[in-house]
Amino acid sequence: MKHPLITMSLLALFGTIITVAPLPAQAENSSVEAAIRSYGDLGVFYQALLNTGVINEMNENERYTIFAPTDAAFTQIERQNYPCFYSVQCRPQIAVLLRNHIIVGRYDLKELVTYGGGIRAGGAARLYVEEPFVGDYTVDGRKILSKGEVAGNIIYRIDGVITNPQELTQFQTVSYVPSGDSVTTEKTVTRKTYRSGLPETYPAGTMGTIANPADDSSQTTTVIRSYTTQSQ
Repeated sequence: MKHPLITMSLLALFGTIITVAPLPAQAENSSVEAAIRSYGDLGVFYQALLNTGVINEMNENERYTIFAPTDAAFTQIERQNYPCFYSVQCRPQIAVLLRNHIIVGRYDLKELVTYGGGIRAGGAARLYVEEPFVGDYTVDGRKILSKGEVAGNIIYRIDGVITNPQELTQFQTVSYVPSGDSVTTEKTVTRKTYRSGLPETYPAGTMGTIANPADDSSQTTTVIRSYTTQSQ
């Protein structure tokens, strides 16, 4: 069952608070962006990927396995308890949380179940996929609702945001930037490229590709963005 009023409210929060002036979509993997946008109940997840810039970290030449929380799943992170989750100040932390929903490479659920030690996601967390009942799968305890595949990328809709109480504590307080202030952010991104192997850990702010330490190269780019805050 859809909850249009809840969805519209969450989209408004993510659109006007996480980044007060949303950045244009310039996804490096357009098929992933189009696939997520095609779902009617993944609007909050898509907007968060867009506003944090995480969607721009996906390489067109890579394939991804994405665990996408539904709009209803985000209502579990209540604004009164975690105000910074809905604030521009916590955008870097939100980006890390979002990367933990993305695995570099294409993986079926039966394959992921065999990874007893979990598989590393883009935000350095390990995701554990289990099959508690035949044909029913979970990722870190969140129920997997459906599977979709587009251009070799797999999107699994899930009924909860992959996080934990300890991680959520960082979103409990927020100091708002005064309305009308001009804010400039500068981020240095180092992208590492490898030919083969398994996903590895990369610095915050990057989405690594499939890794082989024996054959690597890197490119460093500084990204500067400016925006003007609005009334909260």
